[in-house]
Amino acid sequence: MKHLLTLILLLTLATGLFAAEFDIKQFTNPKKYNWNTYEERMKFRIDLNDRQELLQIYNMRKQSLTTNLIKSAFFPGWGQITAHSYIRGQVILGVEIISLGGSIFLYTKAMDKYNKYLDATQVDEINSLYEAALEPYTLSMALFGLYALIWGYNLYDSIQATEAYNGNLWNSVVEEYSSRKVTVTPTGIKVRF
Repeated sequence: MKHLLTLILLLTLATGLFAAEFDIKQFTNPKKYNWNTYEERMKFRIDLNDRQELLQIYNMRKQSLTTNLIKSAFFPGWGQITAHSYIRGQVILGVEIISLGGSIFLYTKAMDKYNKYLDATQVDEINSLYEAALEPYTLSMALFGLYALIWGYNLYDSIQATEAYNGNLWNSVVEEYSSRKVTVTPTGIKVRF
């Protein structure tokens, strides 16, 4: 009971402090928004409603940065392709396939020669097989490093492509819906002049 009385006292005190500072005339003064007439106020309200509709359309069509980043992490170039950067996505995908495929091919070739090296018994044969296995292995690691580097760039580029898509989307939504004179909405037909 004691805590309840303390809480009520604090709420009453806080309400009294805030009520003393609130000025209803300043809050309802339309001239602070540069509305000198009722028509200006209505134009502002219509413009605000139009912008809110455009924002809803934009939010429905925009792409998630996180989703495109995850897509690109699992399948390089997918995030760019989703963001309509088709050429960038295809180039990244192609370079990733070539570098990973080349790395696997050279690694397999190096391991074949390395297994022969392990089975060799003569010194000259051991030295030549080791040297023969070392070169493809080094090239395999270099191609895998290129693959990893491009994969990292792929993630960065996916972010850039998604942001560019969302930026262009807003401009296209504004252009598309501002050029329409007559639109059909759930509440009726809207005519702009």
